[in-house]
Amino acid sequence: MQTVPDSSLQRLKCCVVPRGSVLGPVLFLLYTADVIVIARRHGFLALSYTDDAQLYFHDKASSVETRLQRFKDCSSEIDRWMSSNRLLLNADKTQFILLGTRQQLAKVQCHSVGLENVSLSVATKVTCSGVIFVSELTFSEHVTSVVRRCFYHMRQLRTVRKSLTTVSLKTLVQALIASRLDYCNCVFHRISADDLQALQSVLDAGARLIMRKRKYEHITVTLCDD
Repeated sequence: MQTVPDSSLQRLKCCVVPRGSVLGPVLFLLYTADVIVIARRHGFLALSYTDDAQLYFHDKASSVETRLQRFKDCSSEIDRWMSSNRLLLNADKTQFILLGTRQQLAKVQCHSVGLENVSLSVATKVTCSGVIFVSELTFSEHVTSVVRRCFYHMRQLRTVRKSLTTVSLKTLVQALIASRLDYCNCVFHRISADDLQALQSVLDAGARLIMRKRKYEHITVTLCDD
């Protein structure tokens, strides 16, 4: 959602919530609460975080076509509501994905979804609040992305490790590496052994960095002793 540019808004400057204010996100959610009401009226569930909103439904593969028509009606009503409230439904940034097992996804013959004047291709991968979702909900791509970013930060820390105290290293590893592993870690439930090993390798590398061990040096005994 984006605010529609309008010269008449100049008169409302004294009433706007400053960007970055503490109450800004809460007031915005209150202002756009009707979007969730509209979605529920059409049989969809909705989640909203500041100016990002997701509509979703759970149904059998055979019912997807019927649901898509209701989705078009729902999006049209939301678009009309936004227009009347000086907001814009950004269709170019809207994504649509089907989630399920490979067998169930094969039963759905849907490759695009009409949204106002835009045709959305059904995506095989979307990013929601920093988490990568793929159609089969394996989360392997998300794990790969998290591991890659963690190792990037560790390489940067290694270059200045000699200038940092152990306490400083612990703080930086917690802030830059451990926090990324902890973020939305519920999606790691029942991931594959390979993905789990990749995450463990990040923890091991972080421990070696703090304990000033070499890249392939065993860390388990050191951690147990400490």
